[in-house]
Order: sequence, then C-alpha cells, then structure tokens
Amino acid sequence: MKISLTKIFTDTVFLAFVSFIITFAVANYFVKRPYSLLVALWAAFFFGILGNRVIVFFEKKRVKKEKEKREKAALLDSVTFAKDEEKEKVFLSALKKDYPSVKLSRGGYFIPEKNVLVFIEAGYSPLDKAKTVKIFNLLRKDEKAALYYRFKESGADEFAERFNGKIILKSENDLIFLIEKSDVKLSPPFLTFPEKRKASFKETMKKKKAVKYLLLGLTFLGLSFILPLKLYYIIFGGVLCLFSLVTFFFGYSEKEKSVS
Repeated sequence: MKISLTKIFTDTVFLAFVSFIITFAVANYFVKRPYSLLVALWAAFFFGILGNRVIVFFEKKRVKKEKEKREKAALLDSVTFAKDEEKEKVFLSALKKDYPSVKLSRGGYFIPEKNVLVFIEAGYSPLDKAKTVKIFNLLRKDEKAALYYRFKESGADEFAERFNGKIILKSENDLIFLIEKSDVKLSPPFLTFPEKRKASFKETMKKKKAVKYLLLGLTFLGLSFILPLKLYYIIFGGVLCLFSLVTFFFGYSEKEKSVS
C-alpha cells in the first residue's frame, strides 16, 4: 500500500483554504481589505505547510500499520493454505529451536522438557469450547496443553481458565512469532497485485469527507452575511452543503474493499 498523494493534497488544500477564509474574515474587521488579504494569504501558507507535515506524518503511520497488518495476514495464510506435511515442518523447525526433543504426538507437538502438548491452528476455524474439551481429554496426568489459534470464539479465554492451568491459550502474535522463528519458509498461497486506485473520484466521494464539505459550505454561507458578493457565497455554500449530503448517503465507506 502506497501513501495517498491525493488524500494529502486535498486535506492540505482544504486546511489552507479554511485558514484563508477565517483569517480574512477576522482581519477584515481590523485592517483594510488589501492588508487583510495579505494576512490571510500568509495564514493559509503557514497553516498549509504546518498541516501538510502533520497530515503526511499520520498518513505514513497509517500506511505502515496497514502494511504490517497485511504482511502478518500473508504470513499466516502461507501456513493456512499449506499441506499438512509442510505445516508440520514449519512448526517442528520453530519448536526445535528451544526444545530439541519435541515430537509429534496425539495430533500435536509434545515437549518432554516441559511436559506440554502443543496444538497449533493457523486456519480460519476458531477455537471453541468443544475443541478445548477435546484437547483437555487428550492430556495425561501432569501434562498441560498450549493452544496456538489464529481465531478464538468469544469467551474462549474465560472457558480455558476453568481447567486450572492445564489449558494455556496463546495469542495470534504468539503464533506469528512461532512461524517467523521457523527455518522453513513457505511461499504465499496466491499472488497479490498492487491496488489500482481510482484516486480522484473515490477519494473525493468518501463518506468521512462529508463533514468537511458541510463545514466548508456553512463557512461560505456564514461569510455571505459579512462579505460582499453575497450571492456567490450563498451559491458555493449551498452547493457544498448539498454535495456533503450526496457524499454522506452515496459515498464510499472505509469498510468497502476495492477489488484488485
């Protein structure tokens, strides 16, 4: 995922424009119009540059977070869609780094040093109460079970606590750490292609921007009471308010995924 230059540009322009309008309206009460225009231009430039730095910082942070999220999902999927023999090689390699005597046992990986039976599921099948009970019944005296599951049903952690420490649930991050530790690396299950952005239109029509368009429209309508060319401000303000409604009801939601 790349940084959205369109988003950065539109947000910066919006911030600079709002700064110009507000500064011009306020300064116009205290100094003559040419000077208020000059002050407003300097304010637009200053807040535009400052705002751009802030916007770029948060955009880079968002992209980095999204990239890490995708990389983790790809790593998990590489194991999820692998054959059972390949999965065993991955997890045996990882576990043997710390426990050389680990071996396959009862559908899991038994660690004699710890007397722990490890069960790993990197797929989309969540850990539920039935699976937890089934694994518990496989345990022998003084054994514990460590469960590495990608997904867990709600209440799985509370249910595991009923087994008096015999069932230890690991998080998705623990599972990722285990896969990364392995010397056996699997290829992604399918090719991924870069997103083709319909940037201009899609960015403009995002629902979350409806508030910006509404505020800008109300700003124009408010300025029509104190500035000349009243009709133009009313027209622009009305159009922006109307466009904010169109964007809110018919725009793109953040949850909608673009098809690559």
